[in-house]
Amino acid sequence: MKDRMAIDMATKRFERLEKAQRGTHDRLEKVEDTLGRVADILESHTAHYQRIENALFAVSDRVDLLADRVDRLATAIIRGRTQDLEGFAEHERRLRALEPKRPRKRR
Repeated sequence: MKDRMAIDMATKRFERLEKAQRGTHDRLEKVEDTLGRVADILESHTAHYQRIENALFAVSDRVDLLADRVDRLATAIIRGRTQDLEGFAEHERRLRALEPKRPRKRR
């Protein structure tokens, strides 16, 4: 009788453990499914961010080229204006040389 009782108690204990194990197994399957979906989402996000990164590198390269062109334009404008001023000064000097000198009126 004692042996039968011990066997029944062990059987009940094993049944409880098996039930808990099935519950744990079910939860682990759900976690595994969820992690699989998260991995798929992260993979698509990674690809998306990679495309964005590549586009930003291309934009950055174009901005660098544009900045170089703006620098060259600014240099050309400055050079042209300097030459204009020098030319105006030369014209002014020539005009003064050609104009008769007027005596100043005294007050």
